[in-house]
Amino acid sequence: MVVEANKKKIAIIYATQTGQAKTIAETINDEAMSNGFEPVLFDISQFGRKRPLDELTDPVVFVCSTTGDGEVPESATRCFNSLKKLEAESNHSFLKNFNYALLGLGDTNYTQFCNGPKLFHQKFQNLGAKCFYGPAWADDGTGLDVEVEPFIEGLWDALDQFFHDIKQHSNHKVQINTDGLSDQLNKLCIVNPNLSGELSVPDYVDNHLKIDFFDEEKKNFNHDDLKSLFRNMHPQSSSGILTATVTSISQISDKTAEKECYDLKFCLDEKFEYEPGHAVDCLCPNDDYEVEQLIKRLKLEDKKDKIFRLESNNPAKKLGQSHVKLSQENKLTLNAFFKYCVDLRWNSLKKNFFRFLSEHCTDVNEKNRLLQLSSKEGNEEYHNLVREMHTSLLDVLNTFKSCQPPVDHLIQMLLALNPRSYSLCSSDNQLEFVFNLVKFKKESTRTYDRFGLATGYLHRLKQGNNFYLMNRKFQNFTFPTDEDKPLVMIGPGTGIAPFIGFLRSKKEKLQNLNLYLFYGCRDPNKDFLFKEEILSQLAPNLKLFSVSFSRYVHDKTNGSVDFMDKYHVKDTKYVQDAIKFYSKEMVKLIYELNGYVYVCGDAKNMSKDVFNCFAECLSKELSLSNQDANAYLMEMIKTKRYKQDIWA
Repeated sequence: MVVEANKKKIAIIYATQTGQAKTIAETINDEAMSNGFEPVLFDISQFGRKRPLDELTDPVVFVCSTTGDGEVPESATRCFNSLKKLEAESNHSFLKNFNYALLGLGDTNYTQFCNGPKLFHQKFQNLGAKCFYGPAWADDGTGLDVEVEPFIEGLWDALDQFFHDIKQHSNHKVQINTDGLSDQLNKLCIVNPNLSGELSVPDYVDNHLKIDFFDEEKKNFNHDDLKSLFRNMHPQSSSGILTATVTSISQISDKTAEKECYDLKFCLDEKFEYEPGHAVDCLCPNDDYEVEQLIKRLKLEDKKDKIFRLESNNPAKKLGQSHVKLSQENKLTLNAFFKYCVDLRWNSLKKNFFRFLSEHCTDVNEKNRLLQLSSKEGNEEYHNLVREMHTSLLDVLNTFKSCQPPVDHLIQMLLALNPRSYSLCSSDNQLEFVFNLVKFKKESTRTYDRFGLATGYLHRLKQGNNFYLMNRKFQNFTFPTDEDKPLVMIGPGTGIAPFIGFLRSKKEKLQNLNLYLFYGCRDPNKDFLFKEEILSQLAPNLKLFSVSFSRYVHDKTNGSVDFMDKYHVKDTKYVQDAIKFYSKEMVKLIYELNGYVYVCGDAKNMSKDVFNCFAECLSKELSLSNQDANAYLMEMIKTKRYKQDIWA
């Protein structure tokens, strides 16, 4: 391929499920322009059989996420299937002119880490493509920036070498000193003396947006306004925006439980088809208090209800363009925009966001501290103080009091507010899901008490209130149609929800099915969800029901003996303990009888522990090596016999 040195054109393709890959691709696009390249940004959905990837003769930077049980994003399905077909036809040179750099996004809390981009990488290689840079696998479990930043920093040299026009490119460096350290208690703003001298920080992202306020005011957004806004925010939704009405909301955990769990029942204004195991995506706005305080902190109270419009002075820049489009399609105010459109929690606070804020501080110590948090050398502190603490934008602005970012530039840097998914536990026209109320206390980097963004909003809903949702297009947790095979279900905590819906749907024939359910909670008297229904209607008709308690010691002096003796294996704290107790039976079910395993719940620890537990059982009962046991389970995942619906 012959390329003109002064025409360094590149293609950037993103395959996204929640918007992360798109945002990173937009960042690469804008930095590419600053580094002398001519980028063109594509959504992977633009490619497929009718428009194959081999049309691209410029080098490609591919940013791809993972969804479901290690699948490619929904938007990438058509393109991926076309590559599979070409591979099946042994067309091994189809992509011989396709040169790519690959950045994969995943989460090591999930079993199939980065499997979506790995599948694409495999197909590219099998069809003759050449990977000139990477692949790099970014882990959302520890922080995407840990891999994303070095990938982007090294990309320009890799592209220069590809174009045979090698130039010296280094990280953007800043020099800071640590004189005059802050004596504030909030560790977020204390300059770290160990991070002095030269630091590697992201390039500063220039502002290309301009905001204009009009005299017209709009204080209230009605039902039609919100549906129109949400349709514009989520044009890819297959179901459209659905209006839900709360029929009841009640706490189903005891008042003394460590976690408050709520059951929310609702009906919809139109026909809704679903199966047990399906989930819905709820459109949950930011908290009114945070929005009000943010506008006050930005000194824009006099403009909060005025209609505004965004314009970009450089359409080739991609960051923030979706916000521009929203402001031009809807009559938006700052109050509505901050409430419904952008993420004000830690998800928006990427490394380049702290770099951006540093340029708008008048206090040199605060500027230096923000530079530290944005730097490669500050990765550990960034992870511990921002990600782990769920630090919000308002926390940061409350802490760095001299920081006064211009609102148009701030808007450009904020990420879109994504919907939150909840698994249905209903089986008829009465729709229902459960959630734990997440609480964040004022401590360390958090400057005010608050609830989780979504759970706090849902908790505030009352009977008769409306809220908005979408039917999740990609439903990967549907239950097997082969009822002759055994099905092992593992769902501690609120992970029980989809199994309740499934068992309710099979209520009339439960005794004839080969079903096994492992459940876990802290205390049988405080947070045993659906306790009465399970014990009286479901458990007696299952082949096995086992419940474990992580904060409870079995004591025959209490009133839980009746079911404890029957359904609780003594000294089992977690579901994996009970699975090990039934090791021989479990191995027979999944190995000899080709049964299914379905896991729902927390991704951080439980899902990994359950996977490792089954591997141990296979090793023990079949004398397999750990490697062979893991390989068997991975094959189960590949053939959809081991499914997970888990969240971090």
